[in-house]
Amino acid sequence: RCTMTMRAVLALALVASVMTTSTAERVSPIQKVLELADDMIAKSTAHKDGLVADYTEFAQFCEKTVKHKGFAMDASKKSIERLEAVIVNDEAMAAKFGMKVEEVTVEEAATEREEDKEIKVRGDDHGEFVATEEELEHAVQAISTVEKQQAFVQTTPDAKRTIESLAKGLEDVVDAAFVTHADKKKVAAFLQSREDAEVSLSAKTPLQDMLRDVRRKAEGSLSGARTTEREEQFHFEGVKSNLDREIASQKQEIAENAHAKQVALEEESQAEKDLALEKKTLAEDQK
Repeated sequence: RCTMTMRAVLALALVASVMTTSTAERVSPIQKVLELADDMIAKSTAHKDGLVADYTEFAQFCEKTVKHKGFAMDASKKSIERLEAVIVNDEAMAAKFGMKVEEVTVEEAATEREEDKEIKVRGDDHGEFVATEEELEHAVQAISTVEKQQAFVQTTPDAKRTIESLAKGLEDVVDAAFVTHADKKKVAAFLQSREDAEVSLSAKTPLQDMLRDVRRKAEGSLSGARTTEREEQFHFEGVKSNLDREIASQKQEIAENAHAKQVALEEESQAEKDLALEKKTLAEDQK
């Protein structure tokens, strides 16, 4: 209908125009009008087709953009969920590794205290052994000296009783050598008593037998003390070696957990940055 109306208008306009033109022209007015009308229709159709094509292209662009934004928003939402889960997990792992560091640090400190205690006890025991060893060596030497010289010592009955008393005192000292230090004055008094001797004693006197027994007991005590010292030192070295390995293992465990905690914190920090970026992108896509 629109085309027909347009043709009618153009026909009237052309008729009026043709009526004023030169009679020399041979084209009929009707034909001219139809040609102009067809030309106008062709141009209008081409314009309309162009508009339709532009609209179609724009519509397709809009559709693709909407789909792309939809996909992008879905991806952002999934990324946000994943990053939030990563943050929660990293936070939990950092807390776990941190607690492990504290726990093993306490254990390592306790192990070091135990080792320090063992070292102190060993030092005290060794100090006692050194004093005992010196005491027993001195006693053995003193008794041996008396044994060698006793046959040539002159004594009075009173001096003999004094020597026997001092020998008995020395025997008591040797008996107590593992727990107390010997009173070296008794040994000195024992040796000094030789100066009061006035009679010669035979090689087979009860005093000699007592001195021999005391010397043997002192030698046995000295040998036992040295054996005990070697055993205790061997035991201490084994305990200390085990404690050293345990401390080294605990230190390594502390270092590993501290590193793991640091890694978890760094991953958590990066995840928080990525999460903020994803939320910003999602907000822009939703506009």
